[in-house]
Amino acid sequence: MSLYLFQASYTAAAVKAMIDKPQDRLAVASRNVEAAGGAVHSLYFAFGEHDVVGIGELPGNVDAVAFSMATAATGAFSSFTMTPLLTSEEGVEAMKRAAPIAEGYAAPTG
Repeated sequence: MSLYLFQASYTAAAVKAMIDKPQDRLAVASRNVEAAGGAVHSLYFAFGEHDVVGIGELPGNVDAVAFSMATAATGAFSSFTMTPLLTSEEGVEAMKRAAPIAEGYAAPTG
């Protein structure tokens, strides 16, 4: 399973609907992520650039894109982004794998 950061901004119509009828968005997000084979770890309302942010887990990138497409298709969001996340251990592994690649790289010369 892979981890993803979700960031979204609601449309004005979606915000009005939530004000008119307050609802548990974690439950909705969890059902949708579970339908894509994953799980929501956390979900937060925020202010600033994004209205809601969360961390979730999905089987892989294809499942993440399917979830993203299904979410965007609802029309409830003016923006919706997903960012793949690496654990600290995965970051260290990437650093180790980068070393031999970097050794063979030749920077442009003028």
